[in-house]
Amino acid sequence: MKEKQKSKQASQIITFYSYKGGVGRTMAVANVAFLAAQNGLRVLVMDWDLEAPGLAYYFRGLLDSSSKNLKEARGVLNVMWEWTSSLNSATEENQFKELQERFASGAPFKECARPLLPDAITLEGSALDFIGAGSQVINCPDPRSYEDALAHLSWPGFFDDNAGGFVLSSLRAWAKSNYDLILIDSRTGLADVAGICTMQIPDKVALCFILNRQNIDGVAHVAGAVRAKRQDQVKLHAIPMRVSRSDTPEESDAKARAILDLTKIGGFSSEFAQSDFKDLEVLAADNVPFYEILAPFTAQNPKLDPLTNNYARLTEKLAGIDIKIPDIAPELIEMVRRRLHPRHATTDYVKSLEIAEPSRAVSELERLIESAFESVAGDDELDRDYLIALIDAGLIIDEISDDPDEAIHLKNRVLDLLRMLATKNAEAWQSVFINGIERYLDYSMFRIAGEDEIAILEELDSLLAKSVTVSTWLRRIRYRRQAASVFLRLKNTEATMQTVGEFMSLVSDLLRGSTANLAELSEGQIDELNAAEVDSSFLSGEVQLQKKNLVKADEFYKLGLQRLKAKDIDLSRHESAKTELARLGFYLHLRIATETFDPKNPEAAALHAIAATKLGSGLSASVLNFTQLASAILRVPKDYKYTVTFCQIILRAQERRGLTRIESYYGRQIKLATEFISAISGLSKILVSHRNEEVDEIVLHLTAMSNSVIRNLTRRKSTMGSKQLDDLITHGTELVDVLENFGFPLEQFSELSKLQAKSKLFDAHSESPTDTE
Repeated sequence: MKEKQKSKQASQIITFYSYKGGVGRTMAVANVAFLAAQNGLRVLVMDWDLEAPGLAYYFRGLLDSSSKNLKEARGVLNVMWEWTSSLNSATEENQFKELQERFASGAPFKECARPLLPDAITLEGSALDFIGAGSQVINCPDPRSYEDALAHLSWPGFFDDNAGGFVLSSLRAWAKSNYDLILIDSRTGLADVAGICTMQIPDKVALCFILNRQNIDGVAHVAGAVRAKRQDQVKLHAIPMRVSRSDTPEESDAKARAILDLTKIGGFSSEFAQSDFKDLEVLAADNVPFYEILAPFTAQNPKLDPLTNNYARLTEKLAGIDIKIPDIAPELIEMVRRRLHPRHATTDYVKSLEIAEPSRAVSELERLIESAFESVAGDDELDRDYLIALIDAGLIIDEISDDPDEAIHLKNRVLDLLRMLATKNAEAWQSVFINGIERYLDYSMFRIAGEDEIAILEELDSLLAKSVTVSTWLRRIRYRRQAASVFLRLKNTEATMQTVGEFMSLVSDLLRGSTANLAELSEGQIDELNAAEVDSSFLSGEVQLQKKNLVKADEFYKLGLQRLKAKDIDLSRHESAKTELARLGFYLHLRIATETFDPKNPEAAALHAIAATKLGSGLSASVLNFTQLASAILRVPKDYKYTVTFCQIILRAQERRGLTRIESYYGRQIKLATEFISAISGLSKILVSHRNEEVDEIVLHLTAMSNSVIRNLTRRKSTMGSKQLDDLITHGTELVDVLENFGFPLEQFSELSKLQAKSKLFDAHSESPTDTE
């Protein structure tokens, strides 16, 4: 046995997070854990991707009894339910004390930990232990399938009503006192479980992403959210995955954009971001098979294998120790390969996408899903983990494919497969089917056709209606609201109102029926019901707006605001229900300010615009609807205080990290840019007629934003027709004239000056130039 290498730093917990699936996050966790343990550390890995656990797959080849022992072992979900059930059943003080002492001792977590390495390759003093997502059957307190137990656990209730924070602090203390390195494989997103893993537990967060716009934008915003929540208590690392070995111009641009976003939005220093990109990036590899296996076991010589060396470098930087690639006996490598190949090929296909060419991956996945469909139809027995892995891969196909039709087709085939499985064995598969539909509806990048979305929502409601738990009732309300919105989008006003009536009936049943009452609901659940009530008014107003009945629409919007008035909206809190209430409030005020306002009372419309701007400032909504809001303010030019207040809110919103920038949004298209410049010109005219130090500062900020919008438009080299260019020049020169008339310094706004110059160079009837420079 080799001697254990001394840890150079204190025990640390690292969460691996990805904004979307399919970037190689889980593969990175598994390889870092293995290499750290092979270099003498005591390592614990935890699978917190509760909806699609897959971390254990990478170690199956090392286990004598395959994955059976791990599948039956207690895990994260067992621990959460043990605490919740025991707390709710405790009636005496000594029972509470015993429960608290049990968790404080770490006993529940120790009972979950399972060793992953055989004795032959376990170094003296080191360890590689695993805590999974949970066992196949979980006591809640009555026995339920894993999927059912997950669906019935309310995370807001766990924390708000059951002191769940104590469980996390106990887990953290136990793990750090028993291991040198704790690695957490988190799910994507920042709600529920992912928020716990990313915000509350770790010392470090490893942000794994690929170099496309959506991933870059997503992790930058997550980095900003983590810093806002934890300040300097957690260290963030940026880890680009699937990086090309040839530095193409496109990839160089993507890296530059990623560093810029991580700096501006995520709070990284430019130097730190560049250092991470240099030291932590994981290069794409072509030689890894379509099944989950640790990198050293795929190579002829691990010490010369680029992917293994990539993970060794990543481990070294994150763990803070020198890493040597271990010598692995050839017979052990052969045994691992033999155990895994080919029976479990593509068992968790998502985790292998970072080493596959996309079109090949899509084609392979489609073939496997069709094969599984035929096997299930013919009553052939397939491994449950294998089926779930295929389903999970199919549901995030839009992460792989750029073809919307291809992605939706494959997702529909996944639902067909789930539908057949649930029909043949409802007890084993119905909860998985429900979860699959929810993921299909909630996480699709490509919009589903309205009629198809309605059909799936109706099917989901009929399945959820078979359960009467609070969690299920709330999910029914949420998806009936979604159905009403789809009907509205399809301009089916009658179906919209019928569906509004349905979800409001569910709200009433939940509050007044035997299922629950207000005292039994958590704060987050009550907020969800409040949001449904307000949404019913908003949707009813939208129906009347479609019917051109402005008076009736205005009544419904104001009823929604009356209902909202009693709700406590705190935008400093990030619960989804609170954010939803703020979003609804924003759109209620926006509609009154811009659609149903009384022309005889423009001041009232301006006040609604300001109220909307305040609510939308934490959601980017005020930025995206800036020109509409400004139109309401411009109706009261005589009272400049409305303009000052409105502009101050907009400028403060722009200072917030993580929000959509005006320059980015309005600099995308010439039509948007023209509308924006026109609004700024109108606001500036009002402001400069009441000049003071405060007003001057506002005007300069607005002008700087206008300058940036034109610069962004120019960089995009947008093609402009003569009419479009005329409109942009007209409003741009209006703004310049305002500034010149009141002595504002124009030399710092070069793009506006260029635009003014173009008015002298281009005839209104000339051919369209292709570049505005």
